[in-house]
Amino acid sequence: MATLVIGIVAAGAMGSAVARRLHDSGCTVLTDLAGRSEDTRRRAREAGMEATTLEDIASRAKWVLSILPPRDARSFAEKFLAAYTSIQKTGAPNSDKIVFVDCNAVNPVSVKGIASIFAHTPQIQFIDAAIIGGPPNPDGYNPTFYASAQSDDGKLLDEFASLAQYGLKISLLQGQGAGIGDASALKMSYAGISKGFTGLLTTMILAAHSSSPATAKALIRELNASQPVVLKGIPTRIPSMIPKAYRWVGEMEEIAAFVGEGEGDIYHGLAQLYQRVEKAVGSGSEDLQILNEVIEDAKQVLDAMKRPIGAWRCSRKLLLVVGPDEHGTTLTLMAPIRDKFTIHSKAVVCQDVDLKGDITIGAGTIVHPKATIFAIGGPIVIGMNCIIEESAIIVNRRKQVMRIGDDNLFEIGCRVECPSTGNYNTVSTRARVHHTVRLSSYCVIGAGCLVAPSEDEIIDDYTTIYGPDAQRRVWSGRGKVQEADLRKKHVEYLRDTLPKFNRLRRGDAT
Repeated sequence: MATLVIGIVAAGAMGSAVARRLHDSGCTVLTDLAGRSEDTRRRAREAGMEATTLEDIASRAKWVLSILPPRDARSFAEKFLAAYTSIQKTGAPNSDKIVFVDCNAVNPVSVKGIASIFAHTPQIQFIDAAIIGGPPNPDGYNPTFYASAQSDDGKLLDEFASLAQYGLKISLLQGQGAGIGDASALKMSYAGISKGFTGLLTTMILAAHSSSPATAKALIRELNASQPVVLKGIPTRIPSMIPKAYRWVGEMEEIAAFVGEGEGDIYHGLAQLYQRVEKAVGSGSEDLQILNEVIEDAKQVLDAMKRPIGAWRCSRKLLLVVGPDEHGTTLTLMAPIRDKFTIHSKAVVCQDVDLKGDITIGAGTIVHPKATIFAIGGPIVIGMNCIIEESAIIVNRRKQVMRIGDDNLFEIGCRVECPSTGNYNTVSTRARVHHTVRLSSYCVIGAGCLVAPSEDEIIDDYTTIYGPDAQRRVWSGRGKVQEADLRKKHVEYLRDTLPKFNRLRRGDAT
């Protein structure tokens, strides 16, 4: 069986990685390096690509993959047609039909225009392809090649799908209405979301910093508090974007044309943003320094949140305390914390609980596995018959004693730092109560609510906080006796059940 010959232009990050995958699978991969940089030539050598001319590619290759910045897509197609026409005249034509696969981030109108270049050359067939994902890597990751063609070219698409045996991941766009332009439309839609989001992050970081560096830091803190998924995009998306910004300028313009006037203007703005980043890379301007500083800030905040809240031993004399205080997220060195756990004999504290510092747990209190109680600043005193569920976090960063009353319920994944809590309060799943808050009694903090006033506040008795905007209302208190009875039964049930399935821990004094 003859070796399959494939041409790939150019040997950029994506093109060379695709070439390496094909070469390692037994293909001969040709490329044209005329006018290319030394970095490109190095990538081509490392990928096993054979440097040659466009004429040679046109005479030997069965498949030609165009993987270029959008601005070069049409001109390359014209150059390739000229090279093919040249070898036809010299008498050394390719005996097989050639399939030209445009894999560039261009809009459907642009790709249809590129396809029309070959309309009068039946020996060159055309496939519209879109690469979604990053370059293939040695760990086995592959991006997806989405491919579409003229409605009567189903057989051609099946042939393209056969390249999967050489390591490519291919998905065909077929069915009602599918044709040339649809793969590119998919690419425009996907990149408009993914690269548009990266551009939006970058734009607002630079805008916040232009107001003041303090504004940029406050933005990071607020994203961490309310939009942690968005915050993760800063250190994961922006660093990889910076060296590729020059490629994304043209892509944003293509997306703007795809979306059309009006809404498409968003992407004209993002094209200007990426052009700004491109210039910053070339000149080393302040914009690049700002982005790098904010990326590092975001990394530190995210790294702090990955660790258990509290203290890590940095040396024999110092501990690193990580977490927000009244001035925002901080990293602070302090003396080691001495552990002292006073657990009442009638309390149920599972072995798999993370405790740190001076902690007193009263009679009847239940602490589920995976809960965290850290007395980083001052002691924590927990009253009787409280329930602290899985992954709940209670932290005292102040030097004063944190006092938690009786019969309080801290549900799964909540986080409480308030210095005082009365009786019969409920902090619901994934709710967060800041250290500036003092809870009275019979309060309910709804699921997912963030209670973080900028100044100290006492939440009055019977206050219910609910909804995404942390709205408030006052409970009449009706039914509190029944609620207390249910909570008592809940504690009794857990006191009987948990020890059957969990090892318990005892304190220094019982």
